[in-house]
Amino acid sequence: MNNKERLELAHWVASQSKKAGADDASVTTTFSRDVNVDHRERKVDQLTESTQNSLSLSIYLGGRFSNHTTCDLRRDTLGGFIDQAVAMTKYLTPDPDRAITDIKYCQGTEQRDLKLLDSAYESVTAEDRVRIARECEDAVRTAASDVISCTG
Repeated sequence: MNNKERLELAHWVASQSKKAGADDASVTTTFSRDVNVDHRERKVDQLTESTQNSLSLSIYLGGRFSNHTTCDLRRDTLGGFIDQAVAMTKYLTPDPDRAITDIKYCQGTEQRDLKLLDSAYESVTAEDRVRIARECEDAVRTAASDVISCTG
């Protein structure tokens, strides 16, 4: 799923939430990839990789607020997820101060790249990761002669 599809899905979920009875809704979609290489005792000890898609839905209803998360991003299952989120929110105690910030307070904000992502990340190979982990372990072993065991 690309960023445009994620944005379209978020708009759809917010719209469906209002149709299900929410006064307002906030939606966040997330994609993450985690790669971990552990180098121990001068060999690869553990190598893991995972990817995760998720959607977080905040419901505002009659002064009530709730937050719900799912990793199932299929529209045919999200309908039931949204309906349940709205239904559960009705059971909460109202908080009159809980609301989405009025858009007027967000006017004039600047869109700019905060440089949160390393553009070279995608070019790092599995071999690079193993080499870096090995170099980390070697650096510890070089710096301290009395190391019994370490993981890089």
